[in-house]
Formats: sequence, C-alpha cells, structure tokens
Amino acid sequence: MKNLRFIDKKEDAQWSVTLNDGRIIALYNEDNKFCLDFGKLINLEHGVMFDHNEQIPDGWEITTLNDIIAQNLGKQTFCYDTIDFDKDIYPSDIHSAEQESDITNEIFNFFQEKGVNVSMDAIIHNFYAWLADFKSGYRDKENGYHLFSPCGCNPLSMRYTTLNKLCEDWQTTYSC
Repeated sequence: MKNLRFIDKKEDAQWSVTLNDGRIIALYNEDNKFCLDFGKLINLEHGVMFDHNEQIPDGWEITTLNDIIAQNLGKQTFCYDTIDFDKDIYPSDIHSAEQESDITNEIFNFFQEKGVNVSMDAIIHNFYAWLADFKSGYRDKENGYHLFSPCGCNPLSMRYTTLNKLCEDWQTTYSC
C-alpha cells in the first residue's frame, strides 16, 4: 500500500480529484508522473491506495475515484483552467475561403466573449492544421494560454488552457 498524495491547491498537480470535503487527491506524484488511476482501490480514512494483489485490512472501507465521481462525492480537477470551442463541422464541410474566414472570426469572437485573449495567429495555426487533418497546439506565453485542436477526422474543436509549469511537455506549439 502507498500513501495517496493530497495537495493544497489544484495547481499543484496536472490532474486531481477534489472531494466534496475540500481535500484534493493528486493523480500525479511529486515528480509529475502519473501514479493513480480511477479504478485503483483506495481508503480515504487512512489516505492509502492498494495494488491489485495487496491484502486489504479487515474493516477498511474501500472505494475508487470512479465511485467517488459516480456518487457525486468529488469531481475531476486540473492545474489549468479551460474553455472549449466546439462546432459540429468537418473539413469536408468547408468549401470556400469566405467560410474559412467566417469560422475563424467566429472562434475569435467566442474567446473574446469569454474574456480571454486568444490571438488570430493561434486560431489560424490550429484551424489550418485541422483542415489538413493534423492535431495541433499553440503556446502563447505572452497571453498565458495554450490552444489545442484534434485532427480533422474530428469535429472542429479548440481547447483553451491556462499555462502551468507542470504541463510544459504538452503545452507547446506544434502540428502533427
């Protein structure tokens, strides 16, 4: 059995579960390595997790993060804030430069209305990667965000996340 990692604030781990009583269980260890999956057996009273072959002491109440979330006893949290733009269209639905311009302006206005400054450069980078069936990311250090889009076999989507040092490995500018 290993100790659960409880943290003080959501920004201290990439991914966590915040319990209704305010405690936050990190899914990543101090080295930023994933260490706790949602199906792992845990005991909240003693703050421990069990490997699947370990003996559970008699009388200990066991649960999983899946159960906690299903029973509305907690919720998933991340070290960053997020805003999602989703539109049910695919690259094959785009037939003109005018449509492309209308959509990129719609995305820009969406983020402006949400109160975040996503640059047109970021939107265009991700939009044209999506059109070419690439997934992409755009890191804007100056404005403190990362914009992610899945590839073009998915509906158009752009996910804004605030930057966090724990996520530097994926909050980069790329297309692939």
